[in-house]
Amino acid sequence: MPELPEVETIRRDLTRTIVGHTITVAGAYDDMVLVNTDPDDFAQRLTGRIINDIARRGKVLIFRLSGDICLLVHLRMTGRLYTISDQEAVPEHTRAAFSLDDGR
Repeated sequence: MPELPEVETIRRDLTRTIVGHTITVAGAYDDMVLVNTDPDDFAQRLTGRIINDIARRGKVLIFRLSGDICLLVHLRMTGRLYTISDQEAVPEHTRAAFSLDDGR
């Protein structure tokens, strides 16, 4: 399980690189990662939202989006969050993916 310093490092890195960008496509490939929502609703609610801030509460990352919506992410035992260009293949075992307005 990622330890608290690792989660904070991920938060800082993502804050530096994705805050201010708009989610153009959102998708969950594994229903187990969604709590109290279905994949279509998940995609619809997040698409078009601007990432305003990324906060942390314990080991939970809080993505504050436009429209007063928050996306909560817990990395569980082996989770990772990272950015790739639209030219790179989505890694195996990806559970959710978001396309941003800059092509990542």
